[in-house]
Amino acid sequence: MFSSDTSEEQFRTYGKGRGTVESCYPVKCASGHYGELIFGQRKKIHVLLHPVFITLPSFLTGHVAAVYACTRDAAAAENIKAGFLREKDVFAENGITFCNPAVSLAEPELMAKQLYDSPLKDALGLDWSEMQPAVDAGYRALHRFQNEMRASLPSLRNRRPEAYRWPDLVASP
Repeated sequence: MFSSDTSEEQFRTYGKGRGTVESCYPVKCASGHYGELIFGQRKKIHVLLHPVFITLPSFLTGHVAAVYACTRDAAAAENIKAGFLREKDVFAENGITFCNPAVSLAEPELMAKQLYDSPLKDALGLDWSEMQPAVDAGYRALHRFQNEMRASLPSLRNRRPEAYRWPDLVASP
């Protein structure tokens, strides 16, 4: 189950007073999404999953050492969770297991183990034989999405690599 698109109304209804002081807009929006998932659904959730991404896949793989996720985003799960624990444990009151496993999305061979070693395994009652096929299916979906995005942007796809080089506008010494 997903929350709705981000909106000011969503934040006012479900997230107000639960956020932390944060300059990052996507992190600010998370409290509204959490609140909507907890309080605004007809069907109650029993697991709230907010993975903490350490590394991300990129078309730059092989050209750069690594592509690390934003540190603000990595801290977001714990920061927003704190807003829902401030006065009482909203998760426990609503029978929700909060799962925020640290995962290396750029390293598929690690992903299943990272998820399996997290509270997600027990919350969903998964065993190892189910985890790896689920992760494999997720990566297939990610690759389909990436391919669809590339196909829908022919003007970007056809740019030559030199179009992305450092501009010659920098004065030489």
